[in-house]
Amino acid sequence: DEESQQPEETVLPPEPDPPGEIPREPLEPGYPLVPIPGRRVSSTVVQHSKLHG
Repeated sequence: DEESQQPEETVLPPEPDPPGEIPREPLEPGYPLVPIPGRRVSSTVVQHSKLHG
């Protein structure tokens, strides 16, 4: 029953990123792969975006 219990969790692919939040770019080593829906990540992403152009 476990397989039928958590079908949604497996259906949630980490591909669709939030609206203008965290890009799918390869983050630096040690960076939390899981995008935290906060402002900390946003601030860091803004700087990286500018650097990348």
